[in-house]
Amino acid sequence: MSGNGHAFTGKAAFVTGAASGIGRAAALFGRLGGGCVEQTVSEESGDLR
Repeated sequence: MSGNGHAFTGKAAFVTGAASGIGRAAALFGRLGGGCVEQTVSEESGDLR
């Protein structure tokens, strides 16, 4: 392994779910952790908590 496996996994997840917004949430989760993902998903669905 060259150490780039995590970068590829993140890109694959983003491309796979980009149409439904899952990719965006996955990318945010991978980069920043789970704290901001819930807020992002809530804003997209219109369910602000």
